[in-house]
Order: sequence, then C-alpha cells, then structure tokens
Amino acid sequence: MTCPAALPLAFTQLTEPQQYASPTSLPAGFDATIALLLGNCCNLTYSQFASGTTSLTAAQIAGIWSGNSFSQLAGFTVSEAIAAGAEIGTTGEYVTFPVGFALTGSIPGRPPMNIIALRGTRTYNEWIDDAEAIPAPWHVGTNNGNYYPIDEPFHYGMVHGGFYSLYNQGSLGTQPTSSGVLEYSYSRPDGSIAQQIYSLLTGGSPFDPSLPLYVTGHSLGAALATLCAMDVGINMPGSFPSGQLYMYNLASPLVAAGISAYGIGVETSTFVSAYNTAVANSYRVVHAPDIVPIMPPGCTDLGTEIELDFAHVTSNVVDFCAQTGSIGGNHGCAETYVPYLQQLFNGF
Repeated sequence: MTCPAALPLAFTQLTEPQQYASPTSLPAGFDATIALLLGNCCNLTYSQFASGTTSLTAAQIAGIWSGNSFSQLAGFTVSEAIAAGAEIGTTGEYVTFPVGFALTGSIPGRPPMNIIALRGTRTYNEWIDDAEAIPAPWHVGTNNGNYYPIDEPFHYGMVHGGFYSLYNQGSLGTQPTSSGVLEYSYSRPDGSIAQQIYSLLTGGSPFDPSLPLYVTGHSLGAALATLCAMDVGINMPGSFPSGQLYMYNLASPLVAAGISAYGIGVETSTFVSAYNTAVANSYRVVHAPDIVPIMPPGCTDLGTEIELDFAHVTSNVVDFCAQTGSIGGNHGCAETYVPYLQQLFNGF
C-alpha cells in the first residue's frame, strides 16, 4: 500500500514506538493504516471548507490513498449567523459552511468501510463555540426509542456546551426542543449536523449499514466526532455491525463535562462511562506540545463553591513529540499530525 509522502519533520524518540519497525507502545486495537487514512480525511475536510462546496472532486478523494475505491455519500454543513433579525424576536440571516463528509469504499488490501469526517475550527462563530464551555446535559434524539426519563435529566451525563450546541444547531440557529410528559425525546433541528448524520445513517441506500463505521476529526472536528460517535452508538446502533463503530480523533479538546455546587453535581465519569458503553473502539492522537488537548482546563473553580470539570472520553492515546516552535504548528493537522501518522505507518 502506498500513500502520499510525508512532509519532512523530526520526531523525538521520547514518544516514538520502540524498535521503530515494530511499535510496541500503541493501544490495543489501534490500526496505524486506518489512522493515516482517517488523518488524510481530516486534511480533506479543510480542503472541502476552502472550496466552499460540500461536493468532493474525484481528484480530492483519490488523494487520500493511492488506489482507493471511495465514493462520497454525503457532504455536511453547519450554519452561522451573519446578521441579526430586523426586529427583536425575528430570525436573522444565516450562511452555511461545509463541515465534513461521509465516504464509502476501501483501500487496497482492506475490506470496505464507511467514514464520517468532521472539520476543525475555521469561522468566527466556531471560535466562540470553542470557548463556550458551560456544561450541557446529553440529550439527542429519542435514546434509540427508549426516550429520556424525566427523573434522570443527567442520565448520560454532560458535555462541553459549545461543541454540543454546534452539533445540534439547525440551519436558522434553532436548538433541539423536548417533547413528552414522563419520558422525553429531543428534536434534531433541520440543517443540524445531528439531523444530517441521522438522515444519512437511517435513510437507506446508498448507505450500507453492514460495513464498519469510522468517525474522525481534528481539533473542533475531533470534539464533533466524539459527539457524533456517541450519537450513532446510542441512537443508531443498526447503522454498523455490532462492535464495529470506531472513533479516531486528532488533537481533541476535552469533551466530557461535569459541574458541582457545594459538593453536589454531575461528574465527568457519567458521560465517559456512557460513551465507552456506546462506542467500544476509540483512540486519540495527541501531540505533546499542542495546547488544544488540554483545553478547557480539566478543573475550573469559579470561586463560589461551583466547579466545572472536563475530561477526555478515552485513555487509548497515541502521543508523540515534535516541537515546531509555534502554537499553530504544534496543532496543525497537515503540518504535524498527519506527517507523524505517515511515519508511524511507515514504521519510522
């Protein structure tokens, strides 16, 4: 198997796999070939955004791996407000941006698969979402028809509110609404990432639920990939074979959230536990000098007996170190993360 050559970049032996040709420090089940393929897909989400269209060209798809047979299933969008409404209470003007895509196909020597790739931060409002870390309870869809019990509002725990809002925000800024009396379900607003994912995975052909499903993203896209994988695992278990839902992310910020007031509250472990029950195969790729994977701070004391806590959803981590000398370089997908995955794939 071949893949585009990596950019020249030196990686320290501090976190390189031992005996370069035979890595021994990788988490169980981690697949370096799949990781590189998904890293290339992460790169493509940024190219998709730059092109201004959700449709990928044949050349773009061909570039993710030599000889691949992938075809595009869908292109995803996200909406952003660009002007306030003319009057108080009226909807303002919104514009949509490409935020990712879904592919189906295979690479030489590997069985077919489905891939969902989501993009990192590129717009002003997305930077705002990154910073809005107030925890929000996990409520998406119908809980696979079981609904959410009214007496357990934090049944699945809490997540970073900004990421959650972006995942669920509709084309006109609408957020999910609840319906029910003793048990609740939550809407998927038209145009939201949540609605687009659901429509693809439950809408029948051309999506094939008999294939393994891989969800990936870099930076903000990594956080969205985490929420997407949780959503799919809980609400769409029929969209992948049992045990074959995978989430690989690069440079993910902390997504699981908790809050306590005077020692009483919801712990991050509630969502982490629920996530790992729903998504059996998750991996994080982390560059040690990158500041994003340690944001927001794991524990923030607001000074009034109120504490916010954040955590990663998995301890399956592939970390490396290649200090580039800049914040942007240390966080870069194409500049740092994918070149590392290329070298890992090549056995160093």
